[in-house]
Amino acid sequence: MTPDTGAARALVAETAADPTGPSPPAGLSVDCQRPARQRGFTLIELMISVLIVAILAMLGATAYEGAVMRARIAEGMNLVAPLKTLIHENLAVDRTANACSGVTDLTTPVGSVVSAVCTDDGSVATVRLTLNETAGDVVINFVNDRAASQMWQCVGDPTKPGAPYLPPNCRH
Repeated sequence: MTPDTGAARALVAETAADPTGPSPPAGLSVDCQRPARQRGFTLIELMISVLIVAILAMLGATAYEGAVMRARIAEGMNLVAPLKTLIHENLAVDRTANACSGVTDLTTPVGSVVSAVCTDDGSVATVRLTLNETAGDVVINFVNDRAASQMWQCVGDPTKPGAPYLPPNCRH
């Protein structure tokens, strides 16, 4: 077989006219006639990116949920602080009197707080704070033991779902 001299002459003429060299056929690169690299992302690259974003969103949502729970519990504890102050003042005036005198129990829900009730059995004054399910159904007892001269001790119920979000001093 004889080589196609017409094609060879055309290639030589094109090379002489264009000093950068002959241009490859459409869709092929200069090196060994491989397909030219296309721009964009492959499907696997996009899938990996979406997976990474989904994992980060899941971790962020979990952390956010914990922060919201802690904020709701802190809201309840701040709501009870004036009650504790009034009880402390009552005990400072007369350690034998009812520590809950003048304390108005909170029975109407406020925010995540369902109720805050003061009880005094003569030796221990307790403020029972109950938070709703959005705060993990948390029950916190603030106990003031007169005999031990102990100021407020925070005792949370570890069986409730919100127990891990309690402040460290309430996890007994």
